Amino acid sequence: QNDEGNQTGGEPPVERLRRTRRTRGNKSSLQNAIALKEKSNAVVQPFSRPRPKRKKKKVVVKPIPKAKSQPKPSKPSQNEYARPPSCLPSFNTASKKTEKRKREMPPPRRFTPGTHWRLDKTQIQLCYDASIEHYDKVMNTVKARALFAELQDGFDVLRERGRGRYDMELPAFDEDVFKFFTDPTQAPWMQVVHQILGPDVSLIHKGIFLSMPGAVAQNYHQDGPHLTTQYQRPCHAINVFVPLVDLTLRNGPTEFVLGSHILGYDGYRKSDSYIPLVKAGTPIIFDYRLGHLGMY
Repeated sequence: QNDEGNQTGGEPPVERLRRTRRTRGNKSSLQNAIALKEKSNAVVQPFSRPRPKRKKKKVVVKPIPKAKSQPKPSKPSQNEYARPPSCLPSFNTASKKTEKRKREMPPPRRFTPGTHWRLDKTQIQLCYDASIEHYDKVMNTVKARALFAELQDGFDVLRERGRGRYDMELPAFDEDVFKFFTDPTQAPWMQVVHQILGPDVSLIHKGIFLSMPGAVAQNYHQDGPHLTTQYQRPCHAINVFVPLVDLTLRNGPTEFVLGSHILGYDGYRKSDSYIPLVKAGTPIIFDYRLGHLGMY
């Protein structure tokens, strides 16, 4: 035993075996740590498929065709009496051709105010005095009883249609002295009314619309709806406005939109606006469905 121990540096065999196993264990752990480090530093590249080649399409830009020029509408003669714009043929507004028909709609016909069927100066003054007397009487009652809050809701003889605008019903118009415009057989404009509505007509409302200085403008509106929304029907009711003063742009005339009585065209269009500035006593006759507004 001593000879073997001297050959190995003087260490017993048991100690040499332990030292060898410890060295091998340290070497194995070092190799494992290096392998794990290399594995963690490895970069994993994603799998990529080759993309198919796409063919390029050529785009050809075509020039926009020029719009065809439309002939200008002929102007009415001076002797021709004012007539409403011609109606379009009846059509269904729910169809898909509505937009196309709107583009094909001819421009509304302009007209020249006529000089027929006017009230005379005595009749104009009689109606003017009755309206001012009625307004003063009602407003004195409102001030005496402090009914300013109720004035906004309106009474049976006077309703406020916006600040400074009053819609009045005069009991005096039922008297015989005013039959020159309330009696269908005596009103001077009934010849035009019969041409539009036929021989069987009746008066359903009469009154005075008063616009005071500083009154606000009305909202655009129609006085009545269409009897059906399926197709355009002929005129079934009309309004007759008879100004008691000469109409100018400074005293609140009425603005009309020509052609707005046609089904599907009832919106406001500034290009079709018309403001008749006529003399006192001249009747302004228009379709019940025509859009209009009182100006300031």
